[in-house]
Amino acid sequence: KIFYQMQHPCRLTCIYGIRQITLKLKGAFIMKKFKRITAVLACFIILVLVISACGSEKSASTSESDFATEEAAGAADDYEYGNGYAASMTQAKAYDGEETADTGLESSTEPEQPEAVEPAESNQKLVYTCWMTIQTLEFDKTQSSVKDAVKKVGGIIESESVTDSDYHWYYDSYYKKSGTLTSNLTVRVPSAKYEEFLTLLDGAGGKVTNKSQNVENITKRYNDQTVYIQSLETQEKRLMEMMEKAETVEEMITVEARLTEVQTELNQARSSLANMDTDVKYSTVNLTLEEVVKYTDTPKTPLTFGERVADAFVESWANFVAMLQGIVIGLIYILPTLLLVLAILLVVFLIHREYRKKHPRVKKEKAQGNQPYDNRGFFKGPA
Repeated sequence: KIFYQMQHPCRLTCIYGIRQITLKLKGAFIMKKFKRITAVLACFIILVLVISACGSEKSASTSESDFATEEAAGAADDYEYGNGYAASMTQAKAYDGEETADTGLESSTEPEQPEAVEPAESNQKLVYTCWMTIQTLEFDKTQSSVKDAVKKVGGIIESESVTDSDYHWYYDSYYKKSGTLTSNLTVRVPSAKYEEFLTLLDGAGGKVTNKSQNVENITKRYNDQTVYIQSLETQEKRLMEMMEKAETVEEMITVEARLTEVQTELNQARSSLANMDTDVKYSTVNLTLEEVVKYTDTPKTPLTFGERVADAFVESWANFVAMLQGIVIGLIYILPTLLLVLAILLVVFLIHREYRKKHPRVKKEKAQGNQPYDNRGFFKGPA
């Protein structure tokens, strides 16, 4: 009764106050209940984690011995279903010599990688090269001696060229004033007889004017190439096995493309290694034979002033005599033509003289006035 007897604003205030008190009591009850539920859930989660940890330790201890077998079996299953195919192709592309577990062949044990063998002192890969120039007074004889020396040591002539710089050999009066023949040879001789061959060249009948030698050690490059070939052979073998196990056309095309690349690289590497073996087994001698009429003078002590003056007189007189001889020889060469020209000039002169006799020419007179003859010497006649 008291509530209904209150005025409207007072009643609203009471209702609002009662509502706030009710909400606070209800909220306190809910929070208390929520805290209890949260505590229960936390205890349950902790209990589950403890049980899971114990189970994991027990499972790990019982399955540790079978881990390698299960891994290999899983790898084989992945290959059969195509899951591990891309990974196997990635491994096959690397040519660094690293071995990985085959995708379904044997166990996952990695084979040993090929290692570069440290060369012994007696197993050095050395390439010998020599450049030599020989002057000779008897070109054919020296050239024959060189070829005999090549046969004696068991060598071969890879290339040979002979040139003659004189083009007047067809004249009857031809004689050589200087050497004109030059021969260039590239000779390969067994490295074991390299020094013996050079000794034979020194006595081939000429004078050695230039000789230079070079020795290149290719041991490291040779060993690197050998390891590279072993790596490519390993890749080729693995790719062949993968080709046999490929089940789809796409897999076969992919493996075949990579196999072609590896085989191409392998052939190139083997060819390069074979060239190295040839260079080591056979040394190279680049020989030049020059024909001369006089050997190049060996350097000697400087001449004195008197000797230089005497040599100058001798050389000048020799040059003067050679010039006179050249003039005489030249006149002899042009004598027929010269006689013909002189004969023609003589005929022209005689004809001209007869013509002047028959047609005399009147000279101009110095006096001024009318002349009975014109400028050409003809009579004018009466004016």
